[in-house]
Formats: sequence, structure tokens, C-alpha cells
Amino acid sequence: MEGAPLDLKQLLYTSEGRPRLSILSIAHLNDAERMFFVTILLNEVLSWMRTQSGTGSLRALLYMDEVFGYFPPVANPPSKKPMLTLLKQARAFGVGVVLATQNPVDLDYKGLSNAGTWFLGRLQTERDKVRVLEGLEGASAQAGANFNRSKMEATLAALGSRVFLMNNVHDDQPQVFHTRWAMSYLSGPLTRNQIQTLMADRKGELAAKRQAAATVPEGSGAAPVEKSRPSGATDSARPVLSADIPQKFWPLSDPLLAESRLQYRAGLLGLGILHFVRDSFDVDAWRNCAVLQPVHGDMPKPLWDSAIVFEQTQPLDDDPHPAAEFADLASPLAQQRNYAGWDDDLKDHLYRTEKYVAWRCEALNRYSDPSEPEGDFRIRITQLAREKRDAMKDAVKDKYKKRLDRARMAVRKAEDYLSEQRSQFWMKILEIVGRVVTMFVGKSRSRGVSASSTRQAMRERGQQSRAEQRLEGKLIELEELEEKLQQDLEDIELDFEPSNLQLEKVEVPLRKSDTTIEQVLLVWLPWRLDPDGTTRPAY
Repeated sequence: MEGAPLDLKQLLYTSEGRPRLSILSIAHLNDAERMFFVTILLNEVLSWMRTQSGTGSLRALLYMDEVFGYFPPVANPPSKKPMLTLLKQARAFGVGVVLATQNPVDLDYKGLSNAGTWFLGRLQTERDKVRVLEGLEGASAQAGANFNRSKMEATLAALGSRVFLMNNVHDDQPQVFHTRWAMSYLSGPLTRNQIQTLMADRKGELAAKRQAAATVPEGSGAAPVEKSRPSGATDSARPVLSADIPQKFWPLSDPLLAESRLQYRAGLLGLGILHFVRDSFDVDAWRNCAVLQPVHGDMPKPLWDSAIVFEQTQPLDDDPHPAAEFADLASPLAQQRNYAGWDDDLKDHLYRTEKYVAWRCEALNRYSDPSEPEGDFRIRITQLAREKRDAMKDAVKDKYKKRLDRARMAVRKAEDYLSEQRSQFWMKILEIVGRVVTMFVGKSRSRGVSASSTRQAMRERGQQSRAEQRLEGKLIELEELEEKLQQDLEDIELDFEPSNLQLEKVEVPLRKSDTTIEQVLLVWLPWRLDPDGTTRPAY
């Protein structure tokens, strides 16, 4: 009800389109409130996810720690259905889900079988081991991968402290790894008072923004609060004007206070259609516009220079508020012939000042859509950059695959050749040693070791040395090829890192010949008059 809204776009990205990490703490809530919030959050993630396009690249990551109670194997709490839906469908939209718990029996089997990557530590009970093995087997079967249950069971039983097993259904076999030794200086979960202290600055900034927004509504074009009325703001009845002068009444933004009075003050409202064209930037956009020029007292000169331009305006009223007063009307506004000239003035003003602002990403050859803010465009190209990065990585891996396969085959052949040469060398050495032993024992008439046997042994030793050098050369070639592949992948990663994508601001002036001013009309703007003499816009 308070604070930042539960908006996935705001949780994942800043207003500038930069990725962000959002932490949602529910430690201060009771169990019912926690379940209520988690359910709302998961359904919000589902709703946002279904508005995204399908992709094979990671778009966002939902991580939930201590998932016990929210995804149980038997009960059906409100959080279970959206969580299971995410585990089944989220990957198609580029959304990853990470769940952490101390006991696998706390999790639903269907959810476990939909998890493609597992990080498993030491399991304390047989129930945990059985549940993990069942889940791993189900995930492997769903992915079409082989699963060796007995081998996996033996691996899990051998895990020690700070040793983990990573099983990915897309890899040939699981991997065992050690985590580094680490010490955390955190005292544990934050209390409400600690969170309040950490967020004090942010709350102060938010309160200041809200106060400023309440004083002057954003985009309303309202003038600041006045302590005295401008000239010509005397109370009067509604002026009588020619029926040829169109009039509209701007609706009130908020209900009028009981002790305040309402006064209408005159202004001009121009409605038009703008056309922006530039073939070189692939820009061809039409845009409706509304131009509001309040008139306080004398007519401003030039007329439209201080006007506020909207892309569209809210519906206007045909009749005034019944209890409203009217300020004096500047005489030019009462003459119908002036409005035709103001059409041309407005058209010239728009031609000088209005620009179609677009954003271009040269690396991806993409342009922002009409009226798409820079932040939204950056979010969109971030996902495009990830997809192009992954596609280029796959292409580079495919390009190196045959070369790597040949290099590995050459290494295996060199290893086999070295093994053969070592075997022949040691057979020759054993033969010489046997002759020497026989000669000293005296049970044979052997004349000792011949020179030819020695030469053969030396020749075998030379062949073994050359085989070792050959293997070393093949290993160096393989290592250099792998390093080159890694360097190419890192270059691609760097080129398409979202933070490195440069955006070019493109400004396109409107095409004056296509610009149409549909109407310039008299608009009455509501102002609130408080008992202390303060006047403020009510629109």
C-alpha cells in the first residue's frame, strides 16, 4: 500500500533502462502475510512474463531463498500453482527460477523434475537422498539425457564439507566442485529498525518528489502557487462571446475544497497533427499534439513561446462548473478573426520547436519506436543484444568445433604413440637387464649385452623423446586453440555487454507541409482560490 509499487519493470530496470537487483524482504511479516505477498509477487511475475516475447537468452532471474512452505509436495498453498507454472513455462520467455532450501523433501516433485540444473550439498537423511535421486531422474528423462542412478547415489554419499555436486541435464556428466573458504561478517537477518535506517535516505528522496508532484502536477503546465491575483483576474460572470468562437472547460484535477472558490481563467488550446520524416533514420511517424497557452492578463508575445505541448489531452467539458467565477477576458480572445491567424503562428512555432526524438543503436542497427522513451528502448535492445550475443557465441563455437575435435584427436594419437614407444623402450631395457642378470648368475653362456642391443635401446629412447615432444606440441596447439576460442567468446561478450551499447540521439524536425492545425479554441482553466488569498491551479 505504501512505498515503491509492485511493478516488475521497475524492479528489474531503472528509469534509464539499466538492469537492477531488487531484494524483497518479508522477514518482518507473519506467516499469513508472507504467503499473501509471495503469492501476489509470483502472479505479478507471471503476468509480466506473458507480455514478453519468447527467447532462448536469459532475460531475468527470480531467486527465492528458504522456499520451505511455499512449494510443498502435498499441500496446495496459494503460492504453489504460480510457482509450478513458472518452473514449467518461464524458460520459454527467458526467465530463470532459482530455489534454495535445506531439505529437498520440502519441494514438490513436479517442480524438482522441471529444474534443469541442480547444486547439491551433503544430504543428511535417506529421505532427502531418495527425493533428490527421483527428481534428478525425472529431470534427465524430461530432457532426454541418460541417468546412472547407482553412480549418482555413490557420488552424493561421498560429498564432504563445502563440496557440491552440479548436475546439468544438458551436460554429459555431473561435476563435483569445492567452494572457496569464505567468512561473512553479516550479523544475520536485518531487523525492521535496521531496514528503516538503511532506507531513510531513499524514503526522504521519495517524500520530496511526492511533495513536489503534489504542488505542481507533472505535465499539467500549471503555474506555481500565487499569493496575489494577476492583473485582470477580477471576479465576473461568464463573458458573452460569439458562437463562432469554440470554447471548452478544462476538468478539475481534484474535488474543490468546501472553503475554497473556483475561478476560470482563459487560455488558448491548439490541436494539430504532426508528421516527422527522415528516410536515413527510418523515421516516418505521425503524432497528435495539443498546445496549451494560459493567458493571465495581457496576451503573451510571441503568443506560443511559453506554451506547453502535450501529445494528447484529456477530454474537455462543454459546460463550466456551476459555482465557478470567471476572470476578465483579454480583448483579443473575444475576436473571432484572430483565431485564424493564431493557427499559422502555432504552425510556425511547432516547426521551430518540435522535434521527433529517437534513439539509435548502431551496433544492433535498431531504432526506438515512436514515443518510446530511452529507458524502454534500452531495455528492449538489452534483450536483443543478449540474443545476438548468444547466437554469435554459438556460431563461434560451431566454427571451432571441428578444429578442436581434430586437435583433441591429434593429442590422443600422440598419447597412444608415446605409450607405444615407452612400452617398446622399457621392453628393450628389461631385455638388457635380463641378460645382465643371467650373465652374473652364471647359468648361461651369454656373452653379455651386445652393442646392437644397446643401440636399439638408445634408438627406442630417442623415439620416446620425439614422441614426448610431439605430444607436447599437440597439447600446446590444443591449448592455443582453446585460448583463442575463449578470447573470441570474451570479445563477443564485451561487444554486446548491455552497458557498453552506445545510443545515439536522433532529432528529426517535422515536415511543415504535412503539419495540420485542426483547431485553435478558447479553453477555460480552473483555479482554486483559498480563503487566505492563495490561488493555485486546479487542473
